[in-house]
Amino acid sequence: MLGWLKNPTVQLVISLSTASFIAFYLYLRRVLQHLDPSKAIPERVRIAFDTLTEGLLVLDIDGQILMANSAFRGFHPQAGGVLLGRSITQLDWLIKGLKEVDAQYPWERALTTTEPILGVQVDLTHEGGESRRALLNCAAVRDAAGNARGCLVTLDDVTELDMANTRLRSALAELELSRDKIQKQNEELQLLANCDPMTGCFNRRAFFSRAEPMLEHAKKTGEPLSCFMTDIDKFKSFNDTYGHAVGDLVIQQVARILKAAMRPEDVLCRFGGEEFCAFMPGMDEKAAAELADRIRDTLQREAGPAVDAVPNLRITSSFGVAQFGKGNANTALLLIERADQGLYAAKEAGRNQVQCIDWHPEKAAAAAH
Repeated sequence: MLGWLKNPTVQLVISLSTASFIAFYLYLRRVLQHLDPSKAIPERVRIAFDTLTEGLLVLDIDGQILMANSAFRGFHPQAGGVLLGRSITQLDWLIKGLKEVDAQYPWERALTTTEPILGVQVDLTHEGGESRRALLNCAAVRDAAGNARGCLVTLDDVTELDMANTRLRSALAELELSRDKIQKQNEELQLLANCDPMTGCFNRRAFFSRAEPMLEHAKKTGEPLSCFMTDIDKFKSFNDTYGHAVGDLVIQQVARILKAAMRPEDVLCRFGGEEFCAFMPGMDEKAAAELADRIRDTLQREAGPAVDAVPNLRITSSFGVAQFGKGNANTALLLIERADQGLYAAKEAGRNQVQCIDWHPEKAAAAAH
């Protein structure tokens, strides 16, 4: 069955149609238990069935039409002629309209099975006419002994329902498109609210909102949490010498390299101007300082050449590192302040290096030897 038949509204109509069909079937079965379908159906039965809005056919055991009510004769321009005595397979408009054709037609299958055949889709569209659809139901009419004596066929017009379903699908598609647009706009607004537009790094507000859960986790579990502060060495000279446009490019290249070095769980912030800050959960001070030194080395090798506007530009950065819980660093601000002290020490020591209160690369190298 096609997807449109899965619509709840369509299923409701099918259920109502099925109930009506079963009622017709039970009534006609009682009639045909006492009448030979090959004989004329009583006029009172014809009149009763002509009052129905559903199209109805009564077939004999060979598929010959014994009766067609007025609703059936109005289903198609070619259905208005004399139908009695003709085989149902001669109704080209009906045969061509069947969407699902097996080895047997639905009425043929109904005569050989004990269950009715329900909800077969029929396309009643004709050349130059409007599109119409119907659902076809079939069931054998059996006598008291269970022998098939004929077949009841009904057609329920679901054209309006199908058109409404098409409009509904179109409306749902538009709503889905609108939802996607709204979602995208919300994501863009969220990005604007949380991120620095020049670098794509978190702004201070978003940075601290993400840092607090990290600190709480470190307090509860005892897992290490480290922070580094970094800024671009002699950044003012870039603006003074080459202009603010080049200064912005320098900041963007440094941010690109910093972001590339971060793990998914790390949080990087543009703290202000040319200064950046990062929190790294699960990393102790030594590991954080080693990471900072690798970033520092990458910056001095790659950041300058990436600024195409100025040939042979040299860019370096200094870093300060601190670990949560060491010294007085038991809050986010105190941890950042301790890292900032390391950054100040790195600047005082000559720039382009990593410093912290308890560790720096030169001491680590000396200790290793």
